[in-house]
Amino acid sequence: MIAMCNKMIFSSLFIRFKNEHVRLRETVLLKKRKVIRLKIHLFIRKYKNAENTF
Repeated sequence: MIAMCNKMIFSSLFIRFKNEHVRLRETVLLKKRKVIRLKIHLFIRKYKNAENTF
């Protein structure tokens, strides 16, 4: 019975750790996308401010 409880606790901790890891990777990807979008936006603004047109 104790072994079964330990196994359940370990499996729930493992699942929580796995979910946190996945969530962390998703957050990193979202931040990278945000930075890329910002760089593109700033590049376009700089290009337009130089009185150029696309």
